[in-house]
Amino acid sequence: LLFTEVGYPAANNALDRPWLYPTGTPTDSGDRQRDGIRSFLQVFSETGPQKGIFFYALHGHDPKTPSGYTPVRQETQQMWTDYFRERRQP
Repeated sequence: LLFTEVGYPAANNALDRPWLYPTGTPTDSGDRQRDGIRSFLQVFSETGPQKGIFFYALHGHDPKTPSGYTPVRQETQQMWTDYFRERRQP
C-alpha cells in the first residue's frame, strides 16, 4: 500500500475535508493541522501494509503567507522529523 499524498491544510476545517483546500478560514495556530498529522502517524506508524508515504508540502513556512499544507507549528514539523528518524532505525 502506497499513500501518494498525505497532508492537512492550516485551516479551521482541516480535518473536515482536507482534500477541498483552499476552503475554510486560514489559521495561524495550526492546531487542527497538527491534530490531523498526529492522528495519521498514530494509525499508520504501527506495522501495517503501507510501503511508502508521500507527505505533501514539507518545506519551510513563510509566516507572512498562507500556509497551505506546510506545517505552521514547530511541534508539527518535529513530529515528522521524529517519525522519519524512528523509521530509519533497524
